[in-house]
Amino acid sequence: MDYKNIKFVNEEGIGILTISRPKALNALNTETVTELNDCVGKIENDESVKVVIITGDGAKSFVAGADIVEMSTKNPVEGRK
Repeated sequence: MDYKNIKFVNEEGIGILTISRPKALNALNTETVTELNDCVGKIENDESVKVVIITGDGAKSFVAGADIVEMSTKNPVEGRK
């Protein structure tokens, strides 16, 4: 899977997973959560990764939380998912 909203590198056993949506203050939308789940699944099966650092791209925010712009287009059940 190619990632649009995250980056992952393995530097000698140290995994660096970067959430990269700086224009949205790294807010988590459905696409980003799907990418995170995929990446973490791959990391779990990679014995060369000993530790993972999770960080956010940009200087303003690690993760702003849920992407309220995306949530505003959903009904309550879809938003909860």
